Amino acid sequence: MKARTVVSGFLICFTAGCGAGTPQNEAVRAEAVLALGPLTTTSPEARQELADGVREFDMARTEEAYVHFQRAIAADPAFAMAELYASQAAQSLPDAYAHIAKAVQLGSQASEVERLQIQSRKKSLEGADAEAALLLQQAVKLESGNARLWATLGLARMTLAEHAAARAALDSAIARGPDFEPAYIMKSVEYSLYAPYDFKKSEASARKAVELAPNESDPHDFLGDALRAQGKLEQAGQEYTKCAELDPTLGGCLQQRGHVNTFLGRYAEARADYDAAVALATGNTKPGLGAYRAFVHVFEGNPQGAIDELEALYESVDGMNIPEPIGVKIQVDSQMMAIAEHNGMVPEAERSVRRRAQLAEVRLKELKSPEFEQVVQAGILLDAGFLALSKGDYTTATAQAKQFLQLRAANPTAGRPGHDLLAMIALKQKRYADAVR
Repeated sequence: MKARTVVSGFLICFTAGCGAGTPQNEAVRAEAVLALGPLTTTSPEARQELADGVREFDMARTEEAYVHFQRAIAADPAFAMAELYASQAAQSLPDAYAHIAKAVQLGSQASEVERLQIQSRKKSLEGADAEAALLLQQAVKLESGNARLWATLGLARMTLAEHAAARAALDSAIARGPDFEPAYIMKSVEYSLYAPYDFKKSEASARKAVELAPNESDPHDFLGDALRAQGKLEQAGQEYTKCAELDPTLGGCLQQRGHVNTFLGRYAEARADYDAAVALATGNTKPGLGAYRAFVHVFEGNPQGAIDELEALYESVDGMNIPEPIGVKIQVDSQMMAIAEHNGMVPEAERSVRRRAQLAEVRLKELKSPEFEQVVQAGILLDAGFLALSKGDYTTATAQAKQFLQLRAANPTAGRPGHDLLAMIALKQKRYADAVR
């Protein structure tokens, strides 16, 4: 799966005169197409900037989207929904928290549906995914005809692994907005990534998104994913190539084609695709795409080569002048940790676990959020547990898993990784019935 938001959108404008002459009329039309629902602002400029930003965000152009959302805030500093969307598109976690805090502060001037969406985003950032979904459920009841709200609820249900509910919500989104492309994209992802799988439905949904927006790169990217899930690698590669042709400024399409070439054993072509993707990428995306290149070594049977390449990437992050160096370094360490633990490379795994904990402490000092602190402490326990598992220390691994579950007891769905760890421990000990349970 690609490291980006799983949402897409639909064309705002159908003529060359988009945005010219009558911005308020264009904004209203854009809102209808994007299923934004009523927005609490008196500024036509702010409404148009928000609509333009949502379009960019739906098409995975988050940096461009963030610029529009900031302009919407400048046009109307009391525009709570602009702060909400800015939180979603922010290029760093501290900025995301700052925007949602401002949105909460402005909530008294917003509608009830807007306040529920803002509170849902806040709960999501705090790791309270079940509460976030419940708030969205309330919003849907108040504005049941809004396709975007239903699709957002579907995404929240996906996060909770409530896949029957997620699919029902996405079907409701499509029923209310037959031309609302994001719902088809999410439906494609839901059926290709989560059991019970239905790859035919996944492909059909992605093809509908391509039909709705044939000249946008993003739908072709997701159609490539649906084909790749079925092992139709050559066809998937063609869709990723089309994706790259439609937007030659994005590296993600070439990154995806790099995956296909890796799976096909075309390692030189894969590295060339990853290098081209990194050359096009900007901001946090550049090191993010660079990390994928290292995995070619794993497919070649050389995990040490992958670790060495990721370590070099880790060391270079501070000099890249990107918005979110801490988050990127945590992610790179996560990838090293997974490779090292899988291959019994204990010193390398210990280094990554230690550094992730240190980086998390730095992040805590930045954010000063009790809710986020619990999420971070739980993550440290989980890392230590999986490290102990990889070393065959099942007693320590079990103790860490139980501490994790105790810390996350107030949010049962957040405890899922702890049960995953306990299942892996049982599996390693050949306690198969316990593993299944």
